[in-house]
Amino acid sequence: MTAGPALRTGTDSTDLVFAEGGGTRAQAVRTVLMAGRAALIAPVVLGGFSVLLGFVLFLAFGVGLGTVLLVVMLVSVGEVLVFAPLGAFADLKAVHRVEFAPPAAPERMRYVRAGRVDPWLPVSELSRFVITHRIEEPYPGDRRPAGHAYDLRMVLRHNQKAPSVRSRAGDPTRLAGELTALLSSAGVRVELETLRRVRSKTPPPSPRVYGGSGSANSAGYSGGG
Repeated sequence: MTAGPALRTGTDSTDLVFAEGGGTRAQAVRTVLMAGRAALIAPVVLGGFSVLLGFVLFLAFGVGLGTVLLVVMLVSVGEVLVFAPLGAFADLKAVHRVEFAPPAAPERMRYVRAGRVDPWLPVSELSRFVITHRIEEPYPGDRRPAGHAYDLRMVLRHNQKAPSVRSRAGDPTRLAGELTALLSSAGVRVELETLRRVRSKTPPPSPRVYGGSGSANSAGYSGGG
């Protein structure tokens, strides 16, 4: 279960932490390597395309098995070479934390991404935080506890794109209070919304029927001597 965002106060800034690390060259290298490793599963996920291409080559053009295997291998390598940089680019842009400085009454903010630290922005660029708390309540007779999740979204002025995070742990009410205490002096609103829904009841598995003729005879049995 993913931990929720947290506010951490340091000597120079108060940070809204989405994920650990970020902002260093070592972290950037590690992010690229992890994206490359993750891309290795692309041929497994898209393996059906490679197999289908090889099957078409085999049937339509009568190529040998060795050629088919070579084509499948080249397609798989191509998939890794495509998805590795795409994944690395997306991961390097991911925001690990937002720094607010000075720590008590912020006047500026910046994003610390996996691969770099963005320039400082005036905190006045931040319009509001929107925290949406989603509660999934049990249906009558359901013994499982209620489920909780929340979305945290930053809204910037001038339609600028801002980071967001979806969490499945933590206390959204507490986070809303901490953000309000930190940013109220800067005029940043914090909105907490609560959405409730009743968990859908999973239908019981249908009984298995063994043998058509045997079941029919059993259902039609009326006894007798």
